[in-house]
Amino acid sequence: MPTIAEAPESSTDTVPSLKDLMRKAYNLSLDLGYCEIAPDGSFLTWREDASIPEADMGTVSSWADGLMHKYYIDRANGRCSLAATLSFDVEAFEAEVQKDIAMMAAHVARIGPPRRLDFAEMYSRGYRGAWAGEVSEADTAKAA
Repeated sequence: MPTIAEAPESSTDTVPSLKDLMRKAYNLSLDLGYCEIAPDGSFLTWREDASIPEADMGTVSSWADGLMHKYYIDRANGRCSLAATLSFDVEAFEAEVQKDIAMMAAHVARIGPPRRLDFAEMYSRGYRGAWAGEVSEADTAKAA
């Protein structure tokens, strides 16, 4: 995938923006970082997979925690040292984001996305409430 700087201006192909790439990296980090999801989409259990190298899991957790977004915003807005702001190379950062996306996509393809738990399993684990898929009598009455 070409970087934004490498994309020809007259290209009819849509080149993803850095914002799009960062969103994709974030979403992949959630798919790779968590192994279980509640019925409402809440992430429950962090993945402890020995087949993923520790350095890769460090990158995944940096994306999932929002640290990579903070890193970019701090450098782009000058919320760090002047030297760090001046030496920040957006093209190099974009290339790093693309490398992270490729790494996370390969792991997700190999391991698979998180498993969505159903209400019975959530209930057996002691989870209660609408976020766990439980429907209250008041919700049933409203729907009727």
